[in-house]
Amino acid sequence: ANGVYLPTGKTWHGAPVFENDRRCLLSREPHKNSKTGQTAYGWIIGQDRKPLYGVQAEVVQPPSEGWRKFTGSFPLPQLTCCSSVAEAALLAARAWKDQGNAHFKEQCYEPAAGLWTRALNLLEAGGTDAEQRPEGSDAVIVALLSNRAEARLRQGRWEEALADAQRALEKRPRHDKALLRAAVAARELSRYPLAQDLVVKCLEEHPESPEAHAFAADLDKRLEREREALPDVYKAGRKKLQASLRRQDNKESGKNTLKAFAGYSAAREKQAEIEAEPKPLTDLPYHNMNLPKEQVDLMDKFFQDMRDKKAAKKNAEKERKTEYEGVKESFREATETGIASGRFEPLGKILPAAEGSKQQQKTKTGDSAGGDA
Repeated sequence: ANGVYLPTGKTWHGAPVFENDRRCLLSREPHKNSKTGQTAYGWIIGQDRKPLYGVQAEVVQPPSEGWRKFTGSFPLPQLTCCSSVAEAALLAARAWKDQGNAHFKEQCYEPAAGLWTRALNLLEAGGTDAEQRPEGSDAVIVALLSNRAEARLRQGRWEEALADAQRALEKRPRHDKALLRAAVAARELSRYPLAQDLVVKCLEEHPESPEAHAFAADLDKRLEREREALPDVYKAGRKKLQASLRRQDNKESGKNTLKAFAGYSAAREKQAEIEAEPKPLTDLPYHNMNLPKEQVDLMDKFFQDMRDKKAAKKNAEKERKTEYEGVKESFREATETGIASGRFEPLGKILPAAEGSKQQQKTKTGDSAGGDA
């Protein structure tokens, strides 16, 4: 029965009919005295044709006090007439915020969140612009969103908690509780870069916050554990890829022996190509493991660094090999020049076995050519 009662546009017994957001009606009703036969009037708060509360009064506006309980529950209602719907909404929202706080202290998180949700819906209903809201409305909205974010954190509903905290930060970017609650939700969602940005901003705006300092230290430890676990994730992904290739090879080998052999060769070539030219990072298994984008980016950076180091090592080895071939070629040219100039002995005198082998090779080549002719 709580809430803001708005005019429905209908009248009943000479007075307007009001209704709240839970379809409770506030209306003027007649009552006939069975002894005197006279008709008196009063006001009833009811739902589904059942009276919850009532008060006897001849006035054509709902009275603020004097209400009695019929089928409702305590406490008895108190009505306040406001000059505008927005003012009434703010008054009801503050009451629901306080009631939600009481539930939260009792660790009744869902009832608390329900009251805060109702208050938010009431304040934001009707498309009222922020400029038209009464003073203090935005502060109440921020408090409601931040409180509900905390309730969602206690329930492990990380996405909802993050959404509420971010909505609060849209109105109050420096709000300490909203910053920290958003950071906690982001951490639990493994969105570590976002969590870092939020806690850094919280520390910048509120350097004396012990909660922010404790959270920052815990986040650093968790990130370090994540970095240490990255190689294991890479190994698991590589094993999964290799198993997939083996299954494909086995499937191809079932056709016939020749195709199996060809398939094996093709698979070997394919594996060689994979090792020579690594697959794009977007094809690595962890991209299909439904991980948060921030964690995928972190792993991409890790594997790219590994590939860069491997490529640098490979290039260095290639340069050393090229340099060695150059030295060999220079030595060969110098030797041939020395033999031609008479400074060095011919190869046959230095290595007779090598010269004999060379002559045998020429003889074989000649015999082979004669046979073909």
